[in-house]
Amino acid sequence: MKDNRNIIRAFIKKVWNEKKVELIPNYISQSYVAHKLGKGGDFKGREDVRLNVLDCHSKFINFKVTISKMVQEKNLISSWVVLHNGSKIMNEIVIHKIVNSRIAEAWSIGGNWL
Repeated sequence: MKDNRNIIRAFIKKVWNEKKVELIPNYISQSYVAHKLGKGGDFKGREDVRLNVLDCHSKFINFKVTISKMVQEKNLISSWVVLHNGSKIMNEIVIHKIVNSRIAEAWSIGGNWL
């Protein structure tokens, strides 16, 4: 079984933490959909990912994402991630579906900033 966890690690490092939004096509499929459970609305496509990354970095100084734990089952990766916003944090669980070495779909649920 191929280890797809490195795709998620690289995506978080390069796109989310280093704000290299030009690399999104390397990690996200064209038909990408992210389901934000409990927060209403889906993100669709690479442009929504780009806008979401830039929005988080514009709202929060020193915004960072770290991976606490990861588990892979076939082409699904479950991650416990911690979002850092200066002195505040928020935990989120994300399940990514990998298709053809790209993130094709994601489901996430998270709490409030602590």
